[in-house]
Amino acid sequence: MDLDAEIRKLVDEAVAAALASHDCGGGQRTKRRGVGARQHPDTAPPRTAYSVPEVAESLGLPVCQVRRLIANGEIAHFRVGKHVRIPAAELEAVAGGRA
Repeated sequence: MDLDAEIRKLVDEAVAAALASHDCGGGQRTKRRGVGARQHPDTAPPRTAYSVPEVAESLGLPVCQVRRLIANGEIAHFRVGKHVRIPAAELEAVAGGRA
């Protein structure tokens, strides 16, 4: 066997071994499970806070009215950076009072 054939054989074996050890389930892409990865609703942790538009939709009010209620102190809230969030317990309390 000449040197080129021997090198070619070694390269082919190395490539085959690398491909065999890097099997990702039949060539299918794996799902992303890091920061920002969406979870199935059945396995997702319970929501602890909601955005202003989500609260407005839930209460059947315009977004500007929900913002006004927040500004007047009628709805408790907190900020995450520049984003306003309403705790889930507060949404339940407000929704219970409006029912």
